[in-house]
Amino acid sequence: PHIVEQITKVCNHDGPGPWLKFDLAYQIIMARLQYLRVPDALPDHFDIAGLAAYWKQHYNTPAGRGTVDEFIKNYQLTR
Repeated sequence: PHIVEQITKVCNHDGPGPWLKFDLAYQIIMARLQYLRVPDALPDHFDIAGLAAYWKQHYNTPAGRGTVDEFIKNYQLTR
């Protein structure tokens, strides 16, 4: 309950709704909570290939549709 309260406070919403898929702060919080469950350390923030592999293993999962190459390509689009 405490975590939910903090998240809704940061995101300035009363609870779940269709806005979730458009709220970048919420998406960042959810990703970070997922990564907190992983005992492996995050790669260096300059190691894009390492971050891509970490994402694939721990967030998208090996069975997920996303690929390391796609992650890198999408990262490069934001630069």
